[in-house]
Amino acid sequence: YMDAELTPQTRKVLDLRFRQKLKYREIATELGISEVAVYKHLAQGIRKLKQKFNP
Repeated sequence: YMDAELTPQTRKVLDLRFRQKLKYREIATELGISEVAVYKHLAQGIRKLKQKFNP
């Protein structure tokens, strides 16, 4: 999924959530961002991946 035009931060959030199974709060703490920012990165990343793999 790396070439789906995702920002490095969005890639990291997706990795922490889906590969490492971290919770939103854990991701926020790890990256020094808010839980709302985590949610927004996940939503954006999932939307772009859906567009790429299911046009």
